[in-house]
Amino acid sequence: YGTDYANPPADVTNDCSDFCYVTGNGGGNANTDDVDNGTTSLTSPVFNLTSYTNPYVNYARWFYINSNVPPSSSDTLFISLSNGSTSVIIETATLGTPGNGTWVNRSFKVSDYLTPTATMTMNLLIGDKVGTGNILEAGLDNFIVDNGALGITQQLATSNAIVVFPNPFNRSFYVKIDPSFINAESSLLIMDLQGRMIYRSALHNGELKIDLPENLSKGIYLLKAEHTNQYIEPIKINRQ
Repeated sequence: YGTDYANPPADVTNDCSDFCYVTGNGGGNANTDDVDNGTTSLTSPVFNLTSYTNPYVNYARWFYINSNVPPSSSDTLFISLSNGSTSVIIETATLGTPGNGTWVNRSFKVSDYLTPTATMTMNLLIGDKVGTGNILEAGLDNFIVDNGALGITQQLATSNAIVVFPNPFNRSFYVKIDPSFINAESSLLIMDLQGRMIYRSALHNGELKIDLPENLSKGIYLLKAEHTNQYIEPIKINRQ
């Protein structure tokens, strides 16, 4: 819309796939397929946090509102967490919220809001006040559940910090980690796209071979290294 993007022109860089959720992508003008005269919602599959010691939810969200048409301040994106019995709002975005028309990375410690359970869900709800006529869009990408590495540590800015070969792989592959990252608390983690941890191992040196279970489903997984002060940005690995 003008010089702005109402909908994302692309998904988040370096995430687990080439897709994201958006409220409308029907083409035409900026106001052709946006949220109008009501609400649109998105709810995640149920995910289990009982095996996590310090679970965080991490995601990138998109919110766009055309502020030229009042009273657009009433049009809001609500993001909430539920543990199956209690639901709490963890974030809102509306007129004046920083990051309008951009991907904004967010991270929340679950226990700050409710007790983690085996029946967790996350919900996005965006509402457009009837008759306002303004352009309103939302999106979600790169949703990850972890033990806090993305939420409380700093990314290690090192080129080629993790190298995986072969990738794609069948069952086994080799990993090389930047030696400057290795300390007594370093770990290597593999997660599926629902944020469930399928592999964890201490890192004692910068090279290791990983053998995953034969019954591991084919598809994309996330591999990352972390310790108490830093993490290396997750990379995609492909089980064939």
